[in-house]
Amino acid sequence: MNLINIKNTSFRKLTLVFFTSIIFLAYANSQGTFVDFSTIPTTGTILIYSHQDDDVIWMLPWWNITDKFIEGAMPTDEVYDGMLVDQQAFLDYQGYNIPYLSNWFAPWGSITHYEYDRYYGAQDPAFSYLVLDHLETRNWSDPEPLSTTEINKMKAKLEQFIASPDVDRIITHNNWGEYGHRHHMGVNKAVRELAVKYRKDVWMLGCDNGSFQDITVPDGLTYTLANYDATLFAGLRNVYVNHEVWTWDYELTPSGDHKYIKIVEEGTDRSDIQLTYLDPEVVTTPGAYQAVPGSYIFDG
Repeated sequence: MNLINIKNTSFRKLTLVFFTSIIFLAYANSQGTFVDFSTIPTTGTILIYSHQDDDVIWMLPWWNITDKFIEGAMPTDEVYDGMLVDQQAFLDYQGYNIPYLSNWFAPWGSITHYEYDRYYGAQDPAFSYLVLDHLETRNWSDPEPLSTTEINKMKAKLEQFIASPDVDRIITHNNWGEYGHRHHMGVNKAVRELAVKYRKDVWMLGCDNGSFQDITVPDGLTYTLANYDATLFAGLRNVYVNHEVWTWDYELTPSGDHKYIKIVEEGTDRSDIQLTYLDPEVVTTPGAYQAVPGSYIFDG
């Protein structure tokens, strides 16, 4: 090879490395399409979460514009009912205009606190009869995904809310369940499938694992920044702690702006876009478009 060819080869390699680096940096630094939180309508929003403890507080910035707070994976009991009363009293006393209690829904009904503790807490087989009317119990570290049957149980409970013509968007857990809780992931999947069916939007928390470390949003996804009121967060946490229903970090108090990602947009699920921690599963068979609620899908 002569000197000219060597120089040309080196130039081509350098050019390839240069353009590859540009492409890599463009992807690594991409942030999707930003939407100002203040432009999101103040009506037409519902919030669906898994457990009546710290789950719902992660979506705190949306509380002011949420029409319904829906417990998507668990029944309630007398302890949680009491916590909700005290939570509303705290909100009223502090001057927050958030009518949470009057707009709270528990589609799984109510069981006794003893049943709740033995089934969900201790996973006592003597209380396995509860699975007939409720989800399979999972603790935070359980790696077993929920079956299609369990997802369909949730869809049967949640469809009436998502199908409502008054609902435009749903706020829920992210695809990876924040820290991997299978109930969180199941609620996310059920909500996404129903949102595709009824052509709704779904916004999910844009953090890595519940620690409020925002992830990079790639091109093709819409995101917003929503502000956390640290004083309100800490006050609500105290209410939960007093009722012994706080299960998350006692020290971390999020504040300032954090990301939320629109993972379903007008019925189009965007889970096929590569995203850190994102399950690449795409909802492809949500059923035919249905304008009126009333039909449910069951496995087998």
